[in-house]
Amino acid sequence: MSEIKQKILLVNDDSAELDSLQNIFQQNYEIVLASSGKQALQIAEKAPPPDLILLDAVILDIDGYEICRQLKKNTASRLTPIILLINSSENNDGSKEFEAGAVDYLIRPFTAGHITAVVKAHLRSSTMMKDLEQQNLVHAENARLNKVLEGLCEFDFKAPLQAFIDIPTQLSRELTMSAFQREMLNSISLSASNLLEVITRSIDLYQMEKGAYTLSPLPIDLLKILQQILQEHKRAAEKKEVKYALNVNHMPASVEDTFELPGEKRLFTFMLNDLIKSAIEASPGKNEIRISLNYSSCSTIVIKFPGVLFKEIQDKSNPGHALSEMEYFTVSGLYLARLLAKTLGGNLLFTVSASEGTTFQVNLPLAEEEVDAVSGLHQNIAEKRMKLPSCKSKAETKILVVDDYAFMRQTIAGILRQGGYQKIFEASDGFEAITFLENNSADLILCDWEMPGKSGMEVFRFISGRNLLKTTPFIMITANSALSELELALESGIQHYIVKPFSPDILRKKVEAVLAKPLEKEQSV
Repeated sequence: MSEIKQKILLVNDDSAELDSLQNIFQQNYEIVLASSGKQALQIAEKAPPPDLILLDAVILDIDGYEICRQLKKNTASRLTPIILLINSSENNDGSKEFEAGAVDYLIRPFTAGHITAVVKAHLRSSTMMKDLEQQNLVHAENARLNKVLEGLCEFDFKAPLQAFIDIPTQLSRELTMSAFQREMLNSISLSASNLLEVITRSIDLYQMEKGAYTLSPLPIDLLKILQQILQEHKRAAEKKEVKYALNVNHMPASVEDTFELPGEKRLFTFMLNDLIKSAIEASPGKNEIRISLNYSSCSTIVIKFPGVLFKEIQDKSNPGHALSEMEYFTVSGLYLARLLAKTLGGNLLFTVSASEGTTFQVNLPLAEEEVDAVSGLHQNIAEKRMKLPSCKSKAETKILVVDDYAFMRQTIAGILRQGGYQKIFEASDGFEAITFLENNSADLILCDWEMPGKSGMEVFRFISGRNLLKTTPFIMITANSALSELELALESGIQHYIVKPFSPDILRKKVEAVLAKPLEKEQSV
């Protein structure tokens, strides 16, 4: 298939010069001839227009400058570059030609080499401008479609999905049904929650990639998020016999530690989850993943493990080929983690080698008040671990929220944080709550009564049988206010309870009352 030649319109009423120009360009370009201004205007208006016009400035029927002005007013030819051919003049400075709309002009006499080079340069420039305009049109259309999709996700998808989340949960709590039916309803609710999260996350990622995401930073405890993520990946790690070593400021993490940074909990969670998941998947097995959280001039999160990241995507034709940084960041998990780190005001770095393994390092900005405190931080850590306050403040009080319904857990945690409580831990069922309490203490436990697997009663019996936990205040959360249920709870030793639905004010007052007098029996709220 022959290459499509670019089209040049030659406009000249001097037949000898017109023939000469045709001979110069006809080998490499498609040539169209016009011997008058009127003919030139007619040709230029037809689709497709020429790619370039060589126009004699002196034509008998219409002045060349007027032709140029008319061509620039015409929608079909306004982007076509025009080169004016003018006679020699001592006073010519090009202003008249450029004002008429020409991109350039040539003064007679000119050589074939000179005019060929000028035409070639302007054709190349014109092609680039057309490509750019086409790209702008594509980008504008993509932006329009993305806006439409964003609107659909925000308003047309989210509302129906919320019903699929809330209604099955409400039905499973209010109606008598078999365990299988309850499991099916919970499965519907969980699937809808996951789909809603995917939609929300997709919208946010689109905004991040555009650089248009608005960050709403709050103090977030990264240590708590990491502990939850490690718990979620516990089975995958145990299957490969992978263990964790978690350090805070170069010392083993304790239950009293926090590592707060400004940001959004969801973004931190997604970023750290992708990095931990990648570390487990790339680990060879029977190894340790070292996780370090450190304050210095900035805050750093370092995840180190003895495995080669994404080994399976390395160039199979060249096993020794090391992936470049650009190649690594095209992998979806790592690309997302870096994007989230940038959105949070930081960056993600990594090193990979067969001998040393893989190291992720996330650098994040400190909160303003943390910057001034960094110099004395290491001394304060040791003092903090030796210090046992007689009466904890709200910010220091550790509260464990146990509920199999994620929305309810998040609602309770949000109410408590608004009330000044910052150390909120969450467990999605009785098994997870007991696992947490086997390794950590709590100052208060809010636990749902009915949960699949181990119930709230079983969680209460567990803490009642442990000397270090049996004095921990325990608030039962129930959707059933029947007297028989409450009597059973009281007979079992549960002194505090709250009935759903409850207002934020009722929950805060209940928590404050129980923490003030944890062993005093009380009436229902």
